[in-house]
Amino acid sequence: MKNKKISYFTLTLFALLILIYSVLFTQNTKTNRPNHFSTSSLIINEIMFKPSTTAGNKEWIEIFNRSENPISLINFQICDANYNWKNIVSDKVIAPEEYIVLARTTDTLAIQNYYETQIEFAGTDGWNSLNNDGDIVLLADNNNVILDSMRYSASGSYPNDISLERENPFDDEEIVWDACIDSSGATPGTTNSISPFEYDIQAYEIIIEEQDESSLSITGYCENVGFNDLSNCHYTFFIDCNRNNQIDTDEEISTGEFSIAEGMTETFSVQYNISQKDYYSFGFILVNTSDMDNMNNHVFTTYNSPFNYPIAINEIMHSPENGPEWLEFYNNFDYEINLNSWQIADPSQSVEITADILLSSEEFLILTSDTTGFIEQYPDVDCEIVNYLPSLNNSDDEITLYDNYHTAIDSLHYYSDWGEISGNSLERINPNINSNNPDNWESSINSLGATPGRENSLYIEMIKPQIELSIRPNPVSLKLKKSVFIYYNLPGVLSKINIRIFDMKGRMVRWLSDQQWIASQGEPIIWDCKDDNGRVVPIGIYIVHLEATGKQSGKIFQKTKTMVIGEK
Repeated sequence: MKNKKISYFTLTLFALLILIYSVLFTQNTKTNRPNHFSTSSLIINEIMFKPSTTAGNKEWIEIFNRSENPISLINFQICDANYNWKNIVSDKVIAPEEYIVLARTTDTLAIQNYYETQIEFAGTDGWNSLNNDGDIVLLADNNNVILDSMRYSASGSYPNDISLERENPFDDEEIVWDACIDSSGATPGTTNSISPFEYDIQAYEIIIEEQDESSLSITGYCENVGFNDLSNCHYTFFIDCNRNNQIDTDEEISTGEFSIAEGMTETFSVQYNISQKDYYSFGFILVNTSDMDNMNNHVFTTYNSPFNYPIAINEIMHSPENGPEWLEFYNNFDYEINLNSWQIADPSQSVEITADILLSSEEFLILTSDTTGFIEQYPDVDCEIVNYLPSLNNSDDEITLYDNYHTAIDSLHYYSDWGEISGNSLERINPNINSNNPDNWESSINSLGATPGRENSLYIEMIKPQIELSIRPNPVSLKLKKSVFIYYNLPGVLSKINIRIFDMKGRMVRWLSDQQWIASQGEPIIWDCKDDNGRVVPIGIYIVHLEATGKQSGKIFQKTKTMVIGEK
């Protein structure tokens, strides 16, 4: 009896020393990453320290036999930081590379029912509750020799019913613990969800570097994350032309064979020539017949050529007089793109699209922070409207669109003085021209002050070098039609125009347009063949004179055209 008291005293003293060691050498450990050291055959492998009592779950500790021999657990012991040792009362033998879950004997049925799976238990003659914010757990054999110890800490936000798992039960040099990632929240009696497979090679990154204007260097990174060396591994680089996230016929760029030791990384590179501006998707895939996890064998990334805009920032309402802020995207390419996981960001905020949004070719998408307010202001908009938008500054802001691989697709640094008309949207004149060129943006001249969901009022395919002017019909018979259409094509993106009508004696009969802002090419201007007093003009020959002052250039362009008015 005396010897037993001494041994328990020795055991408790040794546990105290372990606690002191843990405190001294784990002060800087990451939250939820326990300190753990062990060289024994039997180790602590998983713990449930914060069960949700309302769900019926209970605390438990899983141990693992990593030796080649069976181990009897009778009179083995566990304790927490209070050093109140509890005996394992079950006469269980844990087989090599098998698991047993330690729990209070009265809790085993509740744990079994909670996880709805077959679990091998070893009950104890009592239980010391594990602290939610942190504790120390010790395991000793029937001779009072401490076999393993781990110390954890957790913040108050650590979720209920999520276990802590040891990543690699065979590694004593770099021991890592982390939260379980299994859908059930824990893996009692089975391999931990964060543990490596026996054979597992992982492709984890592709890096693309521009060599010159027409050449890319593509580098794939892989790692042997399993327990064993691997040989006869194959890698393949491919261009995912149809964007189906798998390699198809004629998509291969380069392939090779290699071997890789456990825990080692390898890199492989290939040069790829790009023949034109485009938005590319590249893949890197690994194949090995022994691989036990094929879900991590491939990785993708994208590359967008400079001054290429597959999805263009096309219109922006950054300073509305009424209604919400909004941003318009336009699919500039000839294929559908899923915008799930894409991000729109400014220097202070990033908003991620978290739903499947399929944007077809030549379609528009509206991003706003208030879909209800937007629809109330623009009830006739016929495109998808979603609530994904960072707050936009009135004076200036820098907006960047990233795809799901964080490749920059388009960007815009706008300024308040880009617009001529206060309260109107800023429209992009051509989505294929540099988005940060201020000459490619101007205030909408639409009567609503914006054109969400349709072609911009200022859109032009290309700017004409000279002014063009035409009148239809010409001549016009007042018996058949009492108005004419004046068509124009101007060399400036936005111009102020004057249109005046003169008779053949040089007398002005009508000032049709006075300092009106118009786009390079837009809706025709209508003359009803009346003078400034509202009277229909006599039949005869008239002169239409157009004068335009370009906003960006400041140049004045003039054009004159004659027209004939026939019988009344």
